Amino acid sequence: MSKLFPTLLSPLELGGKILKNRMIAPQALPHYLQGPESYPAEPLITHVSNLAKNGAAIVTFDSWSDTGRRNAGGAPAHFPMFDYSDPSLTSYLSLLTDSIHFYGSLASIYFLPLELPNFQPNSSPEVPFPLWFSPVESVKEITRPMMQGMIDELLEKIDYFRKVGFDMVSLHMGYHEFMHIGMSKFLSPLANNRTDEYGGCLENRARFPLEMCRAVKDAFGRDFPIDLWVMGAEAAGGISVQDTIEFAKLADGLVDILQIRGGNINMVHPTGFNSVEGHPWTLDIAEAVKNSGTKVLVAPAGGYGDPVLNEQFLRQGKCDLVSIGRAFICDPDYYKKILQDRPVFGISEGDMLQIHVAQVDADTFANANTGPQKETEDGIITFRCNFLKALLPLA
Repeated sequence: MSKLFPTLLSPLELGGKILKNRMIAPQALPHYLQGPESYPAEPLITHVSNLAKNGAAIVTFDSWSDTGRRNAGGAPAHFPMFDYSDPSLTSYLSLLTDSIHFYGSLASIYFLPLELPNFQPNSSPEVPFPLWFSPVESVKEITRPMMQGMIDELLEKIDYFRKVGFDMVSLHMGYHEFMHIGMSKFLSPLANNRTDEYGGCLENRARFPLEMCRAVKDAFGRDFPIDLWVMGAEAAGGISVQDTIEFAKLADGLVDILQIRGGNINMVHPTGFNSVEGHPWTLDIAEAVKNSGTKVLVAPAGGYGDPVLNEQFLRQGKCDLVSIGRAFICDPDYYKKILQDRPVFGISEGDMLQIHVAQVDADTFANANTGPQKETEDGIITFRCNFLKALLPLA
């Protein structure tokens, strides 16, 4: 068992279930993973199984029900799409969830709750066309009966996946620059200019998203967790950090995990040009939400592949979980290396010169005498890699 990552690897209660650690695998699927099969083929099942094996306490899986993406060509055509009219699909999905449960992980089914480019919170969208649909000539405002219909449709879909072994649901209400991601538009003052009870103040803008979450809880119980993806903050005039804090308080009892994501698609996928090494930009937002007193578990996303930093963030109380995409895919031994306190893919031994650990055996620390060490203000001990080598081998 790891001596360096006790918090990252510690269990956590979630809706009456126990997570084996603090790591979430969001919906992140490599392109070209399977061919034209209309069911989860062996490569896809192997992929999600490996995510669970590789340490993800929650493995998120898309419903992949929009055949229009594949027919549209381009990048979306590289993803799988399933034929839900085929009764035998349930057998493959059951096999998929069984493969996740085998490694002690939870299976979460992922939805874009409002994926209708022709219907938006209001009739004046801020973008002219969506990501992979045909250009939209006219946009109509979503009516209250339509909202109820969307809720009913979502409940029907969740029930289908719950019966084949999915333990929870992940709802995408993140970045909204693409018209197919409609729920996020209700939350954003940049996109929602309704004048009824679903527009205006934050409480009104959050009304429909929270009505949807309440319906899920009412239908499937408190022990069916909801993982909600939201924009942590937007540009001026959009969602602010304070808005996210207030939304978390409104969501108390209706949402179990709040994934803090970027305000646009570029910030959700961190690279060298839009992020700071060692300090993912969603971290400060996650910390502010967690310190607000909300009971909702906070999980920032985007740039959390380094277990050394993740241990530090969790131990300092900046978040409850971390959402990790690429690291699980890039390093097939990611979890094994964490358990053995070895460097993971992209984190060399040199990168581990300063590892943060809150509790180190006092005798071992005193007797090692192999390098400078200091204690920071928050009680976290920082020490160098040569001390680590004395403590335990790094392969």
